[in-house]
Amino acid sequence: MYFKHLTREDGLPSNVVRYIIRDVLGYVWIATDNGLVRYDGKDMKIFRYVPGDTTSLAESSISVITQTSDSMIWIGTKNGLSILNPFTEKVSNYQNNLRGENHFPGEWVLSFYEDADGIVWIGTNSGIIKADREKKNFRLIKLHRNEIHNNKENLYRWVNNIAPDPRDSSKLFLATRGGLLLFDKNRLSFEKDYEKETNHLYRCSALLIDGDSILW
Repeated sequence: MYFKHLTREDGLPSNVVRYIIRDVLGYVWIATDNGLVRYDGKDMKIFRYVPGDTTSLAESSISVITQTSDSMIWIGTKNGLSILNPFTEKVSNYQNNLRGENHFPGEWVLSFYEDADGIVWIGTNSGIIKADREKKNFRLIKLHRNEIHNNKENLYRWVNNIAPDPRDSSKLFLATRGGLLLFDKNRLSFEKDYEKETNHLYRCSALLIDGDSILW
């Protein structure tokens, strides 16, 4: 196998890369701690937060990105959510400190999952957010049961990854700092903690359902 390295010397704004996706147009989007990069295999265009510019990203430190079924690029940061139209390059920001239709009920966005109904589920450091993609309406569902620092049930608030339950389309698996949870989308609450089944798994960071419906 041959590896080619892309670094700051090649135009990346940072050598800290947290996430990568390929969009419907064939561009590669690279999330770094100093901006979002659109890469076409040769040239890079960088999107960053610019103080005083409401058309720029909400934050330059990007944690996660995804492209939803309407082709928009959803960008998760430590300061809320940015949605970028890849055709017009227009950015819309949704942040905790904003009010009205641009208010976002979380701060640090950690994960995305879009279900078959077009609902985007957003993992944050405050719980899971149900987002109506069309109305841009956000609802925070808190999962933690106390405020005791480093207590297992307080760590449920950190939703690091989300995966669908292949047995039931109304359920989601959540990877949290407090362990693996099963979440009911209809009841908007988690119904099971797999602590015993996972041998007291803590700090769960990633999930994958493979082709055989095996959860990794």
